[in-house]
Amino acid sequence: MGRWYAAPCIGVVALATGNLWLTVFGIFFTLAASGDMLILWLMRHLPLTAMVQDHPKKAGLIVLPDESIHNPVIAD
Repeated sequence: MGRWYAAPCIGVVALATGNLWLTVFGIFFTLAASGDMLILWLMRHLPLTAMVQDHPKKAGLIVLPDESIHNPVIAD
């Protein structure tokens, strides 16, 4: 299931203790993860079987055609 609970725990500890370093750490990594959350939000309408690939030069992804699912290209 992953470590989805780590960031909220750091945020709660930072607020509870008043630790400035933990607060800055939590804000920085929350902002860093916002790009990933944006990509997930943009992918919400894709079918579950859609194959996607990270774009090599730009922020974002490439949705591969359906044929690539049935005829995968295997590099040697």
